[in-house]
Amino acid sequence: MYILAAFVFGVIYGFIKPGKENRMKLLKESAAVGILIGIVFGLLGTRLPELSNALALGTGVAIAILVFFFAVFFIIGTAVGDFLENLRKS
Repeated sequence: MYILAAFVFGVIYGFIKPGKENRMKLLKESAAVGILIGIVFGLLGTRLPELSNALALGTGVAIAILVFFFAVFFIIGTAVGDFLENLRKS
């Protein structure tokens, strides 16, 4: 369900924003955001006494991977949105 939402938001973003999107820039920015969020949650997890450090690290890595995974579907959606925008212009 969340993957579909990321894809739909990507289509809307690609269709509404004029011109072709720089997909590599979007991918790099989403990777940076995913790593940052993963580090924050990993550090927060180490402060909770009921969690071990390994679990906190695993949570941080998992969140970083999930953000990157959703970003890939968002970028695929932007490609579809750009395609639809080109069809509308033609």
